[in-house]
Amino acid sequence: MNMLLIAGSTYVSSLMRDRAVEAVERAWQHGWGIVCADEYGVSASVMGACLAGEVPHLVYSVMPFPLYYTGPLECFEYLACTKPIRDEFMGDMADAALFLWNGHSQEVRHGFNYMAYRVGKPAWLYDYGGLRRARVTMNAAALRFEMQREVLE
Repeated sequence: MNMLLIAGSTYVSSLMRDRAVEAVERAWQHGWGIVCADEYGVSASVMGACLAGEVPHLVYSVMPFPLYYTGPLECFEYLACTKPIRDEFMGDMADAALFLWNGHSQEVRHGFNYMAYRVGKPAWLYDYGGLRRARVTMNAAALRFEMQREVLE
């Protein structure tokens, strides 16, 4: 099963939360599982949507116990490391990534740069910083992915 990393800022708008839930639903409709962090904000919305829709998921934390995750513990994994290293590990576990960014969090920008430019997997960054609509940034792998999907559909 392909896995989609959905990550984002801690301080989010209701629009960003709604987009995170929609992303989980669309990924599951296309047969993808979800990778996310045990954090507040976008990640909490992702975890809630995964549990509500019974979507296959993996949750990674830098704490030995769940902070916000309330699902089955077989989907929870503790990584004894810092958050940037955890984020890179999640990127390595995923086949593609979607980032919902408030325009301020450097961790989200680092995660996108890691996926898009160091690993070269399809990655999308939706920038909601002060905007009603998101600006979308994608790498070449994401563009190829979208072009192939259009041909297949």
